[in-house]
Amino acid sequence: MLISDYEELPETVSVGEVSRLFRIFLDEEPEDSNETKFAKLSIISEKQWHTYSHQDDETKGLVAAWIERNWVRSSQFLDCAIGLIYAFGLGKDLFVRALSVYEGEGETEYREMLDRSKGSDIDPYWSLNRPGFPGDSIS
Repeated sequence: MLISDYEELPETVSVGEVSRLFRIFLDEEPEDSNETKFAKLSIISEKQWHTYSHQDDETKGLVAAWIERNWVRSSQFLDCAIGLIYAFGLGKDLFVRALSVYEGEGETEYREMLDRSKGSDIDPYWSLNRPGFPGDSIS
């Protein structure tokens, strides 16, 4: 898929569609530049977050494995990795690893995400579970 295909996706897609998009990304990844990879992954992260549902464990494992396999200490990679970890609700240990070397503008926000997530995984929907928040709680 071209980056334009990702950009033309509807605002919301199903959890299954996000999983399919990530698998397509993995198949096409060797042909893409880093800039294109990060742009596609940013869109996939946004689509995942907007499902308002947790992704299946197999897909989460694929995302975590991609992050580990491609780990570099660059601001562009770390922004992408943190976005993926957050949107897919991956393990806090991976989030802490990325945050420990992150020097970008979002550090305060990222630390809040970490602090607000209970358990061993990042909770991408912590802000939607606040008492008095208008809308349904995410489970």
